[in-house]
Amino acid sequence: MAAHRARYTVLHPDRSTCPPAHKYTSSGKPKTDGCDGRIGFAVSCLGCDFTGEATLKVVAENSFRRHVGQASRP
Repeated sequence: MAAHRARYTVLHPDRSTCPPAHKYTSSGKPKTDGCDGRIGFAVSCLGCDFTGEATLKVVAENSFRRHVGQASRP
């Protein structure tokens, strides 16, 4: 059985991945020149093909926790 570990990425408005070096205000406005801003977070499971997106990171984290809970059921 594969281990379930999450990888979180920040999404730009065009759904492209925003580099971790980019900084934001608490509302998602960019502090880095040339950045389009943040609209949400993507989560993917490194142990299977689960993926999800959410506007708030806490929602993405909860989605992943539910995934792991369902995956561990027989």
